[in-house]
Amino acid sequence: MRRPSLESRTIVSGGVARPYLVCAGDGADAGIVVCLHGKGIEAKRTAWLTRMARLAELEGAVVVFPQATDEDGRTAKMWKRDRDLPHLSAVIAAVREEFGGDDRGVCLAGISNGAWMASWYAAAHADDVAVLGAVAGLRPPHVQPAQPVPVIAFPGLRDRTLPYEGGRGEIWRESVPEAARAWAVADDLEPTPSELAVSPTLTRTSYGDGAADEVRLWTFAQAGHTWPGDRGEGRFVIQFFHGRISVELDATEAIWRFYRVRSA
Repeated sequence: MRRPSLESRTIVSGGVARPYLVCAGDGADAGIVVCLHGKGIEAKRTAWLTRMARLAELEGAVVVFPQATDEDGRTAKMWKRDRDLPHLSAVIAAVREEFGGDDRGVCLAGISNGAWMASWYAAAHADDVAVLGAVAGLRPPHVQPAQPVPVIAFPGLRDRTLPYEGGRGEIWRESVPEAARAWAVADDLEPTPSELAVSPTLTRTSYGDGAADEVRLWTFAQAGHTWPGDRGEGRFVIQFFHGRISVELDATEAIWRFYRVRSA
């Protein structure tokens, strides 16, 4: 079997040609994973940062890395809700048309501004999302989802960019626990979570522990605005600017396991 490679695609969305990257394993029947970049980071670097493309080789998944693009077709620095909700719908539809598969929802993940965008999309298109995975950027649903959305999120208590406690501007007003609780309420789960200290620096907080629609937080006491489990060569530069990267848990693997259990 050939080793899947990262390939470029283009889709006309909103009258503009917009790029995205695909790493295809066995096909959409194995699962579709969509991963959104953060502010100022392009899709290709996100593929390297998250190592999500390896899910194509190891698990047979189709892994997609969309690129935010402005109204003139230029690479944009960040996702915007009104502009990009229809664009992501178009990308997901194009991937399904190319690779087939059933009508299962996708595994939608993102980091930072990409996690905002993933949160917005999951709320607006709940029927299209099997799992929401948010790294350093979980936001509450801005509308009531049409159906429950399982959520797994990874905040760091030392995140200086998007503080755990919230309170930074309109978008980052709610704290991470408030955002998680809002998803639990939207999913009709008991609003009081269970907590488990996995280690002195890692805590698992769960609404509906083990339920199909669970909302789960993995909170890292010493991590910053980073992707847990990143062991890439550039991690030292990332840590200099964004804080510590925890390797107690691999966010890519945790998101995939969470998705597979709920999409089987």
